[in-house]
Amino acid sequence: MGDSQERSTSSRVGYAIRLKRGYQNAIWIAAVGLLFLMAARWVSTWEQDFAGGDIWEAVGSCLTIPAYFVLALGVGLVLAHVRIVKVEPSVARRSWLRIVAIAGIVLVIGSIGVGYSARQSATERAARATQTAAAQATRATQATRATQTAGPRATQTALALATLAASQLELAKAALTAGSVFVPASEFIMGSAEGDADEKPQHTVYLNEYWIDRVEVTSAMYARCVEAGVCKAPQFTNAHSRSSYYGNPDYDNYPVVNVTWIEAQTYCQWAGGRLPNEAEWEKAARGTDERKYPWGNETPDCSRLNYSEEDGWCMGNTAAVGAFPSGASPHGALDMAGNVAEWVADWYDKDYYASSPARNPAGPASGQQHVVRGGSWRSKDIRATYRFWSSGLSDDLGFRCARSP
Repeated sequence: MGDSQERSTSSRVGYAIRLKRGYQNAIWIAAVGLLFLMAARWVSTWEQDFAGGDIWEAVGSCLTIPAYFVLALGVGLVLAHVRIVKVEPSVARRSWLRIVAIAGIVLVIGSIGVGYSARQSATERAARATQTAAAQATRATQATRATQTAGPRATQTALALATLAASQLELAKAALTAGSVFVPASEFIMGSAEGDADEKPQHTVYLNEYWIDRVEVTSAMYARCVEAGVCKAPQFTNAHSRSSYYGNPDYDNYPVVNVTWIEAQTYCQWAGGRLPNEAEWEKAARGTDERKYPWGNETPDCSRLNYSEEDGWCMGNTAAVGAFPSGASPHGALDMAGNVAEWVADWYDKDYYASSPARNPAGPASGQQHVVRGGSWRSKDIRATYRFWSSGLSDDLGFRCARSP
């Protein structure tokens, strides 16, 4: 009888030890997976938050995705301990402190991540609720006025509103022309023999004449399109270190940011223009003399543009448009290097230059990302031929418009 009890106890202990080791292995595997998730999130937020100086914002962002996973892991550890206790208390007593400690740590980390996520969601819901309430109030006011002015006065009001909308559009078109520089028809050399692989080969391109904005589209200019009901407001109203940017009168004359390629194209079409294609952008930036930068071949510095020097940023955020007249291009366009990078019309293809048409190239027929030109206040490489791409939005990415005669 004693031998039987001893074998039973030994069996339970062995099973509990194997169970504990199994749980420990599962925990290690889960922890490695968690590290990969956090690393991926960290990389995705590095440029936007951590590299920009918002260290705690970056940490919170990194914890958001794996937060629920961490909570589940903590609960699983507690349940594992309970299971081992039921099988063999003596084994549980040897490992319960370690298991509970690990469970506590992951639960705290998970709670921080979930709290951050909930705070962000609550902020976004509050912003959406405010926008919805404002829109509903505006519609209610318009409906009341329409009711009060029924009959002939309603017709007069409708005509007045239509006239106002038309006048706003005409003002936008006039601003597009008045605030533009003219680029005459001619050939120019596109690309760089000394640049990156996607800047090669250098090739001669002929472009018809066109107009292009002297400066980047500002927040105030973009807001007109939003007020007209055509454009969407930027998804984020902050910009790096500025908690209030879009819609803040202090930054009305600063470039609009956090807009997608579609939103940029929509604005330009509303204003009677379009996004410039890549060739048009480069010619407007460097002219026909193959210069390296918009102002020439002199070394960049913070008196010519807003960018990132070797020892740090010039300004660490956007500057008012046109603030660097000494960095003007041969055609008079400003901020073609630095401040904010700019959407152009073309899809990105690293090999496009090898097959690009010699006259008025419009870019590839399709792609995954669109070309972005000019560099931003975060950029070190701001050569006029430098090419890169994006498929999203950023607080250092804006645009300007072009127009054909």
